[in-house]
Amino acid sequence: MLQHRNSLRVCPRGLLLGLLLLVPAPGFGADPGSGGFNLTQVAPGVYVHHGKMVSLEDPHRDDIANIGFIVGKDCVAVIDTGGSIRIGEQLRQAVRRTTTTPICYVINTHIHFDHVLGNAAFKRKGVVFIGHERLAAAIKGNRAFFLKHFRRELGGADASAASIIGPDRLVHHTLELDLGGRKLRLTAWPPAHTRTDLTVYDETTRTLWLSDLLFIKRIPALDGSLLGWLAALKKLRAIPADRAIPGHGPVSAPWPEGARDEQRYLETLRDQIRAKLKQGLFMEEIIDQVGKKEKTRWQLYQDQHKRNVSKAFTELEWE
Repeated sequence: MLQHRNSLRVCPRGLLLGLLLLVPAPGFGADPGSGGFNLTQVAPGVYVHHGKMVSLEDPHRDDIANIGFIVGKDCVAVIDTGGSIRIGEQLRQAVRRTTTTPICYVINTHIHFDHVLGNAAFKRKGVVFIGHERLAAAIKGNRAFFLKHFRRELGGADASAASIIGPDRLVHHTLELDLGGRKLRLTAWPPAHTRTDLTVYDETTRTLWLSDLLFIKRIPALDGSLLGWLAALKKLRAIPADRAIPGHGPVSAPWPEGARDEQRYLETLRDQIRAKLKQGLFMEEIIDQVGKKEKTRWQLYQDQHKRNVSKAFTELEWE
């Protein structure tokens, strides 16, 4: 969920302000014997690891995202790999504890570090990495940034650009994967949370893996397009899913009810900023005025909200 350098040029400190302090919700069934790596089966064959409740200054900042995998008869699809090779390896071992079915795919839902830096743990013969049509270019453009600011997560002294793995296969609109008796529909979205957002819909269990297109309790982080995110939510809400997997928050939430708070927040940004623009006000004059009632409704409001207002204002002033 961190902003990458191509989306907004701010100092590294600004890039590292996305803290996640979220409480997991009960799931279909938890795996207690996982060596400290929590894993919840939220639906048959759908497993989610819930990230830790720590700040990005914490040594365990590499483990802050909801990541996991879906098991078919012939193949396993891993969805996001965490913020370090260490977490990626723990996820790979969790797959192996759960099933002997081979891992065929690693699906990255977007560019942010906490979802892609574990990819190297899965770099093996027969594993295909899949991402949004813009993800390959985003990975290439951010390798130096990742290596500079996340060297420890990439192996410390042994870290190299080669440890930052991009996609082999790109999704331009939609792509269907057959895991064996289980079909996944991957959809690439126009700019929304980021410019590289990808969702995964499991038809078998009606599970919609939204990653960071859905934030629950933790304030959304706007890195792509406010209007694009709202447009994506409108289409996503029409998908007949029973549950959604957020990128940060509980391991699952009912759908589309789970998007209610996020949609309200994004609409508040849109409507209040538009009103201020009609008054001829500048961003410096409104940045402390927009969304004030949201302050008590979101964790990390102080860390992210002003950046969201700034990003949204820049977009809306050119409507």
